[in-house]
Order: sequence, then C-alpha cells, then structure tokens
Amino acid sequence: TKTILGEKDNDKYPTLWCEGDAIAVINNGRLFKFVVDPEDAGTTRGQFFLDEESLPAGCTVEDFNPQMAIQAFYPYDGVVFDSNNQKVSYTVPASQVYTDRSFGSGASPMSAYAENGEGVISFENLFGALKLQLKGSQKVKSIAIQGKNNEKLSGSATIVTYSDGTAPAITMTSDENGAKSVILECSESGIQLSTSLATEFIIALPPVIFSNGFSVTITDVSSQTYNLTAKVSNTVVKSSVLTMSELTLISSLTLSRESLT
Repeated sequence: TKTILGEKDNDKYPTLWCEGDAIAVINNGRLFKFVVDPEDAGTTRGQFFLDEESLPAGCTVEDFNPQMAIQAFYPYDGVVFDSNNQKVSYTVPASQVYTDRSFGSGASPMSAYAENGEGVISFENLFGALKLQLKGSQKVKSIAIQGKNNEKLSGSATIVTYSDGTAPAITMTSDENGAKSVILECSESGIQLSTSLATEFIIALPPVIFSNGFSVTITDVSSQTYNLTAKVSNTVVKSSVLTMSELTLISSLTLSRESLT
C-alpha cells in the first residue's frame, strides 16, 4: 500500500502516495472522500482535496468544517461510518494483488487523528505482514494463508482512533468462512521463481496471534499446489513483518520456529 518496505526513517517505514489515492475523512459527524493531488504522487507528503462529486447525501462543501477534529482512513473504499453510534467499520479484502517487494494497493489500511483538518496529519499502519521467500522453477499464480485456529484475517472489522495519542487499533469482527483466509493473487501468467535467488511475496495481515500456527497453500500456473505449515504459535504485529526464511518449493514443507523472524 502506501507503506514502502525498506530502510526505516525514525523507526517507521516511509509512506508514498500514488495518483488516484483516496482517503475517508470523518468530520462534523459525516464521512467525506478526499483525493490526493496528482502532483504529489510518489512523495511521502500529499495534499488532499475534497471530492465534491461524492459528498454525503444532503451535504454541501460547507458542511466540512476544518476547524473541527477529523479521523482519516486509507483506503477510502471499504470504510463505513455509523453516525448514530460514531462507529467506523471497514471491510478487509479477502484477496490482495501481488506487488514486487511490497503490498498491493489498498491491502494494508492506515488511520490518523487530528484536532483539525488544516494541518499535517500522520497516518499509522493498522496491519503487519507475512513475507515468504520462495525458490524453485515454478510460476506462482496465487498464495493463500489460513490460521490453524480459525483466526479472522479478512471480512468486517472495527477501527478505533483515539484523541490522546494512543495508537489506533483494528478489531476483526467477521464470522464468515471467507474471513478465515487471505489470498495473494498473482498475474495469470504467474510469477516466475528462480532456483538461485528467492522471490519475495508479501501478504498484509491484521494483528493476529496464530495460536496453533498457520498454513500456506501455493498454487502454480499448472494448478499444482504446494503446502507449507507452521505448527508453532506465531504473532503478526502491526508495522512489523514476520519473515519466513528462504524455501525451495517441494510437495510439502513444515516451518519450524527458526524459519520465522
């Protein structure tokens, strides 16, 4: 998403905005859509403008009050605001799009709070990630991950932000079957692995404790599947990457505790 993996700056990964990026902004009891200035694409600081074509029903531009506190969320799509209960919900996608050495667009949500809407606001990540490093001769078409204790990884969630500086949090609330897995979708032609140099596949995940470990199913373009299993407890922490050691694809692999860092 906006977080670029690599060298950290002040213990945080840099944030780059892309053309067309939109954020949901809650202000004055309403949810507004703001879109980044195209000239700020590829930078760590973006100026956002109110999208007047998507104003809430019955609202005008004047209903946005920059003197009032705001909550902001990325991405815009999937965010719902219940004005009666002042509750923010978000639908975590069940699939993500492969991106070279990073996340797919919109895969990892962010949140921010500011006392008013005229200054600079800083987003914080709500998700962490799992990084797979794979070798082989196959072309990978998709990768699915699922906890071994029915942990919720996608579907409906609640986002909470705080005005006292406490870090924002996301809580998974969905009970659907699909909420227990996430799929990383690669291109139809697949991502070609190498037998000498590992290819990175990064899947954004909500903070979660895989109490009994997790399983990974890798499917290549020939519909052959490869199963990886981690049988010990592992924890995904927001703004952190749980990294699997380099593995060569064979029919079945079991991950030891030492395989993850």
